[in-house]
Amino acid sequence: MSNIDWQAARTKYITSGCTLEEISQDFGCDPSTVRLHSAMDRWVDAREEAQQKANKITTEKAAEDFAEINLRHAEYGQYLQHQALASLLDKERPVAPKTFSEALSALRDGVRIERLALGMDEDKGSKTACEVVYVPPTWYKPPSEPTEVDEPTKVA
Repeated sequence: MSNIDWQAARTKYITSGCTLEEISQDFGCDPSTVRLHSAMDRWVDAREEAQQKANKITTEKAAEDFAEINLRHAEYGQYLQHQALASLLDKERPVAPKTFSEALSALRDGVRIERLALGMDEDKGSKTACEVVYVPPTWYKPPSEPTEVDEPTKVA
């Protein structure tokens, strides 16, 4: 009988997902001998523990990635809100929406994106942290004919 590196066999069993029979074939020994060493050194328990640790690390990493994505999306939403509000307040803004409705739509989109990124979407039943109320700038003169938005609009 050849000299078996039982630590290497154990490591391969724990990390590879091989069966005890496959380990016996790989290391050139009788399956009953591998089963005996496996039972004495608790290979099955060690494999389960290693899998639990790996699952925990994977879950933590996924949660970190998810949080980073949500933060980035919240920042996009805040940026859109900032740009939309600035364009509503500054009629000379060079990259202004063509209409009031476009600016208001951008503001709503920014709020929606931020809320979704922060897990505050209304589908989940959460409440608004605050209300966004549009107050027109002093220079804004509504058209004489009615438009889509005749008065300040609340944006949720």
